[in-house]
Amino acid sequence: MRPCKDFDFVPDHVRSIMAAIHEGGFQVWLVGGALRDLFLGLKPKDWDLATTASAPAVMGMFPRVIPVGLSHGTVTVHREGCGVEVTCLGGFEGLSMEKDLERRDFTFNAMAILYPSGELLDPFMGMRDLQEGTVRAVVNPHGRFREDPVRILRAARFMGALDFQIDPETRAGVASGLPGAHAVAAERVRDEMLRILLTKRASRALEWLRRVKALEWTMPELAATFVRGGSPRRAASLYRQSLLTLSVCPFRLPVRLAAVTGQLGKLRTRRRCRGERGTAGNWKQEGASQAVKIMERWRMSRRDMRRVEMIIERQLTPQAVFWSMPRLRKALAHLEKEVVQDVVDLALTRAFVLKKSARERKKLWEKTKSLMENDPPLKIKDLQLTGEDVMRHLSMKPGPMVGNVLHAMHGMVLKNPSLNNRETLEILMKKYFFERARLREIESEKTCSMRGQNS
Repeated sequence: MRPCKDFDFVPDHVRSIMAAIHEGGFQVWLVGGALRDLFLGLKPKDWDLATTASAPAVMGMFPRVIPVGLSHGTVTVHREGCGVEVTCLGGFEGLSMEKDLERRDFTFNAMAILYPSGELLDPFMGMRDLQEGTVRAVVNPHGRFREDPVRILRAARFMGALDFQIDPETRAGVASGLPGAHAVAAERVRDEMLRILLTKRASRALEWLRRVKALEWTMPELAATFVRGGSPRRAASLYRQSLLTLSVCPFRLPVRLAAVTGQLGKLRTRRRCRGERGTAGNWKQEGASQAVKIMERWRMSRRDMRRVEMIIERQLTPQAVFWSMPRLRKALAHLEKEVVQDVVDLALTRAFVLKKSARERKKLWEKTKSLMENDPPLKIKDLQLTGEDVMRHLSMKPGPMVGNVLHAMHGMVLKNPSLNNRETLEILMKKYFFERARLREIESEKTCSMRGQNS
């Protein structure tokens, strides 16, 4: 990169921080992922700096500084509503910019540009690795992964996001990091795994993690679908289906999580019925349970877990391409709109993976598109009838019977959405109630008659 004295590629608030530190008599560099992204032509998400100033010196230059990692010389300078992480080399004897870069994870993250000259510092050939598309650990892969096993996941993330290859020596170093992996905070594992799932080549990244034995650390349930289970061939196919579904589904985290975990229940249910045809029990419920187990281990929010759980529990089978509209509405009943969209997207993705014909996939897409656009009453609360209406018209007190009537009306409306108007529902409700009452009378008469005969 040519020297850039005006640093016009850096946002104003970052440039002003660099200028203030430089004017204070210290050297300051732009470092880390922002530099990597700039060289790749991507828009940086975070901006990191390093300076020869000490942390107290930097804290004295700006009105708002958060000492996020003061023991390691790291502070966050806030300006214009944004935070910029600054690594302070001053105050640490023998710590130079070169030494700081040597502590970083991968070569393309171990570069720095000096402000304001624009001089590039690249002691570990990070630019070369960027150009060649290689993820290479700095200096000693074994040492880098032992220091922080999360770097294994970061390597997979860069592979998935940038479509890079992992350097053979770097791959060999993974084994040194795995023994300490289980001591890593669950939140750090979660953050990296969710980022991996949202990359363009997420399935490739997960497969690499499996090959280096790291998937057993982060998602042992998924790894088990490849290495264990009745028939190795069948188990491996579940694993491949999960990854293939992930590779072609939309870039929304809930549906991607459901795509990669939604088939996990099949392996466990198959174990219960070896020698029988099909699967035992409810594999969707089992799959949802396995997905929740993973998300609980990652300490995800209850809201996110519930959404993924619902997508898996209500996922449509491959035969859904042949379903009628009433059956489709019934299958998606009680779901929020965003979850309906996730379930539909997952169904279309799986239909593609299972090689359903373009005609069949188009039919399912048209049905679900019509269903979503017409906004059918998929939930009881969408009925043009309330519990108060039921109690008023049928002179009924609060109780289970009110819910029974509403459920019955809801079932009728799912079959025919045009019935969802107040007048029609009131007529149907009264008819349903009196028919049920008459049936109860008939049953009561039969019971009394049988008792009389027995006596």
